[in-house]
Amino acid sequence: MPSVPVSLRVAPAVHARLVELAEGRGRSVAGTASELLSAAVLDEEDRAPLSDGALVASVRELLADVTDPAAVFCREAALVLARSVERRDRGYVAACHELRETVAQAQRAQREADNPKRSRRNSLDALLAGLEEDYGL
Repeated sequence: MPSVPVSLRVAPAVHARLVELAEGRGRSVAGTASELLSAAVLDEEDRAPLSDGALVASVRELLADVTDPAAVFCREAALVLARSVERRDRGYVAACHELRETVAQAQRAQREADNPKRSRRNSLDALLAGLEEDYGL
């Protein structure tokens, strides 16, 4: 999208917050200010989607090779959570924990899909270990 340069003055606290947001997104201060101004003044349908930051890029790269449907589902959920954390939406601290769990679930699902015999053996081993523990076998 073509753009027009704009110059403005902001309070030091606003500048500090812009710098913090830009670093968190892995973007420039100017790019972050542009996105925020656009979001504030444009109607929903006129806005370009906000670009993803470093956390979303990391999750995307970490789970780029998943192909199992369950793993793909977890990857997409992880991307939604990562965007929420980047934007610091309400509940983003809790979303950090859920993000870690969802990434681990995606990796687990892909491992099990790649090696189903091993995952069944591990399940059987866990069952036997539980029996040994419960019944002193």
